[in-house]
Amino acid sequence: LFGWDVDAVIAKQYFSSKEEATNAKVTLMNEYGKSGLNERFCSLVQGTTTTIGSASRGMQKACKSLGMACTLGGPIGSIDCNIGGNPKCCSEAAACIRYVPTRTGDFQVSALSSVDLVSVNGQRIAPEMGSFPLFRDDIIVVGPRVFLFLLPGNNDSL
Repeated sequence: LFGWDVDAVIAKQYFSSKEEATNAKVTLMNEYGKSGLNERFCSLVQGTTTTIGSASRGMQKACKSLGMACTLGGPIGSIDCNIGGNPKCCSEAAACIRYVPTRTGDFQVSALSSVDLVSVNGQRIAPEMGSFPLFRDDIIVVGPRVFLFLLPGNNDSL
């Protein structure tokens, strides 16, 4: 579903030198893996509200100086799910997933900032649009991170 070939992506881009192309390839492979499946990104919704965002450089430095991990997909400061990547790729509070049982579903997602890219199944959402129900296998984008929303049980999509 989310796999892509790093070499194919690099081949379609213009680089001013072979070294620049190699650096881009190494960066993409470090972030997403050779298959593009981004398997190192995983997060667990543990409470009724999960804030998704990117830790700022200051927050990353503070954690490092205290000997704390700045784990991809894990909590850092007020963020429940750190999407990683460039700290300027989105705000610390870009989106939110809430457990709110309703007739349409148990989970809802909402954008928290109008400057961040947040989408569900390819449709961009904004704070003024309110919350949207989330279902198994929905595709969520927050900043540069694309992920699949899964629920406990049989996850055939994996």
